[in-house]
Amino acid sequence: MTDGENEVDDCDEVNQEDSEHNTMTQKDGYLLLLCVLLVVVALNYFANLVRVSKLDGISQFVMAYGGLRGAIAFSLASVLDRDQFHSRQLFITTTIVVVYFTNIVLVSDS
Repeated sequence: MTDGENEVDDCDEVNQEDSEHNTMTQKDGYLLLLCVLLVVVALNYFANLVRVSKLDGISQFVMAYGGLRGAIAFSLASVLDRDQFHSRQLFITTTIVVVYFTNIVLVSDS
């Protein structure tokens, strides 16, 4: 085998590993989405048993979507490097405020 053939074999192995990783990541994403929707629907069902004004399906969807969006934004803000981003704490605080505000405003409007 020549060096070129070895490089091609190495690239094929890397591409196969990347493909398996992407498939696993997609499955994890779908599982996360399903779990979040199930938890939101289940908790809202029990909350609607005692609430006077019931939350409808649109409000539940907004809560689930807002929660996922907020979780992703918060995780991205929290992994910022402390040495490179001196205002890291400001990013985290701003993210939390924006997530709370949008969830409160969007759910109360629907």
